[in-house]
Amino acid sequence: MENDITSIEILIGEYEALKINFEQGRIDEDIPKYDSLLDDFSAMKKEYYQWNRKEAEKYNIFHILNIRHGETKTHTPYLINLLNPKASHAQG
Repeated sequence: MENDITSIEILIGEYEALKINFEQGRIDEDIPKYDSLLDDFSAMKKEYYQWNRKEAEKYNIFHILNIRHGETKTHTPYLINLLNPKASHAQG
């Protein structure tokens, strides 16, 4: 009986050692993949910032004027008036 318990303890110890080695092997295998992913992301992020600096896609005058919400009361009437050739701007 005592021999069986010792055998089970040895088996559990070997299993735990094998599990640790397997997990470490997977980590060692995955690290280069994550490094590559981070490098690619950094390059894409840099390229995006350069593009956005040139194109100013994030620039929003309504955000700057703090009227980005409630557009039906603020900029929608303004745009309607601006695009209407018969509006008060008299630009036909």
